[in-house]
Amino acid sequence: MKKGVIFQEAYQAYIKDRGISDVSELAFECLLKVYPGLLVTSSDGFVDLAEVDTLSFIASDGTSIAPEIFVRELKNLYLNQGHWRHIFMKAIKEIAYDDSTKLEILMNMIYAAAASTGSIVKNILLSEYKPKSFSLLDIQSLEQIDPTKQFFSDDEKQKIIQIAEELNLLSNQEIKTKVYQLFS
Repeated sequence: MKKGVIFQEAYQAYIKDRGISDVSELAFECLLKVYPGLLVTSSDGFVDLAEVDTLSFIASDGTSIAPEIFVRELKNLYLNQGHWRHIFMKAIKEIAYDDSTKLEILMNMIYAAAASTGSIVKNILLSEYKPKSFSLLDIQSLEQIDPTKQFFSDDEKQKIIQIAEELNLLSNQEIKTKVYQLFS
């Protein structure tokens, strides 16, 4: 896929500012796709190592890129959200031009939020799912296992919807309907 101007400018600014050479364009694209998940997991005011590990796993899945690169970069992005948020969000909007990419970014946010619950039982249940096979229908069925327990905090739900709207991830009416049914 040919990368757009905004992507290229963001990538060049990022590697120059960070002074790194081990983040390829592919790694940067993977970072962009999980970045909204980082914003969701930080909705409670902090991001712990387990959340960073989950996002790193999602980012590196299907690539030959070492997860350690993503761990390092996600920690940096969390600590420097004020600097990178606007730049990353613009680049994400550029790469999220089709429904499959929009859904991938949305599912990355949802998977990261669900995996950050801190509940051993929930995390065991979620470990059965790989991000690529995780769907909105799976989430609805997981929520129904025990209606007294939630896989997502209200803050996470609100953040997912806010970011999804900001990135125009909900332009597909079917996806939008499912997300609002799940999180309303």
